[in-house]
Amino acid sequence: MFKEDPKREIRARVISNYLSNHNNFKSHAKRIGINDIREIKALEAINVEDMRKDPEFQNKVWGLYHAISLTFNFTPAYKIFENTSGRALIRLVQPIQVVGPVK
Repeated sequence: MFKEDPKREIRARVISNYLSNHNNFKSHAKRIGINDIREIKALEAINVEDMRKDPEFQNKVWGLYHAISLTFNFTPAYKIFENTSGRALIRLVQPIQVVGPVK
């Protein structure tokens, strides 16, 4: 991303600190919007595209976002791996059965 940038290490550190700061994003499930990204001064060198300018692309991204959100919120799925061939592996939380009295 910053291969040719002489400040690449500093920029990478600033970005990773911002994105991993729990005070900025209280949950792994919270989306990061374009305004959030624009707040990071180190990202000035990155060309961030506003997908609202391409409604077809925006609909595809939002469709994927909602499909993933619904999958994680209403199923026991906790991890999805998908390849470019459209094949997916979805990891599920295994239910625990307790037989007999619990002490």
